Amino acid sequence: MGLTSSTKFLNFFAKRGKSFLTTEGFLGRTGGYTVTLGKNGELSPLSKALIGDTSLAIEETLSRSFTSAFDDIQYMFLDSKSMRRIYGRPKSALSTTTKLERNAIKKGGFTNFQDALECIGDGIGTRGIMESLPKLTQKQIAEQITQTTFKGKKLTNRQVELLEKYIYEQPIDAKHQEEAYQLFKGFAKPLVERHSQEAVNELTMGVLAKRLGEGKITLQQIKNEGLLDQSLIKEFEQRLQSQDIVPISIKEINNYRGAHGLPYFTDSQMAQLNYARGISSESGAIVTRNAATSRYYHIQESSSLEQTGYQYIEPPKSIKASGYNTCQMNIEHTNGALGEIQFKGRHIDEFGEYEHIAYDLRQGKNTLGEVFDEYASVVSKLPDSQYQLYNKYLESCYNYCHRLELGLPAKKPVLPKSLNPILSMESMKSLHDKGELVKQAEAVGFKPYYEAIA
Repeated sequence: MGLTSSTKFLNFFAKRGKSFLTTEGFLGRTGGYTVTLGKNGELSPLSKALIGDTSLAIEETLSRSFTSAFDDIQYMFLDSKSMRRIYGRPKSALSTTTKLERNAIKKGGFTNFQDALECIGDGIGTRGIMESLPKLTQKQIAEQITQTTFKGKKLTNRQVELLEKYIYEQPIDAKHQEEAYQLFKGFAKPLVERHSQEAVNELTMGVLAKRLGEGKITLQQIKNEGLLDQSLIKEFEQRLQSQDIVPISIKEINNYRGAHGLPYFTDSQMAQLNYARGISSESGAIVTRNAATSRYYHIQESSSLEQTGYQYIEPPKSIKASGYNTCQMNIEHTNGALGEIQFKGRHIDEFGEYEHIAYDLRQGKNTLGEVFDEYASVVSKLPDSQYQLYNKYLESCYNYCHRLELGLPAKKPVLPKSLNPILSMESMKSLHDKGELVKQAEAVGFKPYYEAIA
């Protein structure tokens, strides 16, 4: 559709107080367009109008495909004993607009509607919230310490003392912090795997079922290469026959954590999933295999390849300065819709909603209301040194939440005195809750489409 100077412009309100131009009748479905930039390098009003309407069309498309995609994920974990809750939603037009604008500038425009739609790889958002583990007693912690090894060796008395201090969050000399963290990772590995193993196994079977259906692998190969633990092979075959496995295609996996946080999936579990996918290298993450062994998801990451058979090397992008903590996957649903599924526990799921306020601000997303104006102003004015300090605080909040989920001792972090109190975990929660109430009130009788401009 051509656009002329006589085109009638309208104002589209995705949320009260947040609007962008759009043009009457153009839905981005029947052809492409080239974006134009102003002298300041920003999108022209006409380009914003086209992107605005394309966002509406994408929202409509995602909404139509959401139900069947979400039903698949719910069914996948229907009988799960460790999954607390599954929830999700399609991406809104407002959220889509920011991403489309970035891609439009990068690409110079879109060749067609599908071209724009594929820029929204996480259009169907799903969350799998895992149940917390029971709180460990001091006796259980002591027993697990005796079973912990480091680089294949039993811990020395000095290492045991250092690990105990880290577990109970007692003061540790700065020069020993990294060593203590590495010991803690080894100690916590069985807990992390217990927390997420059911989800990892279900995903592994879904990936293998998808590849079997596409003729990319055989059942005999799965058995010979040890792509499933022997205890799961019989279940896998039975569920294949009864068509009780949801096939799933995982396009990318990112196991995010802070520099001193625990991942949701261990390196061994990541190796399990990647080998089920037929991936040996992805985004800087290297997975190597020795055919002599198939028990790759019980390996010690610190052991040599000759001993383990499999190794997953964590890519640098997995480490987030803010401590953002989740295992996040880009997937293709059985109905062809592209989406994102995240796995995390309930405490981080809750805190992540608050911390996402800061994330949205850093990403330049136009999704926050007036409730967050003061917070946004404070964050935007933080000098680099203070911003780094705030990130350390956020990471400590994520680590605190994850400890609670694993049943470990946990002390609630205190915001550094040099930072504005509005930046605290408690303040973010309060702002988030107020923002939700405002959105609910505005949604009553509100029609998120067009209002004519005179």
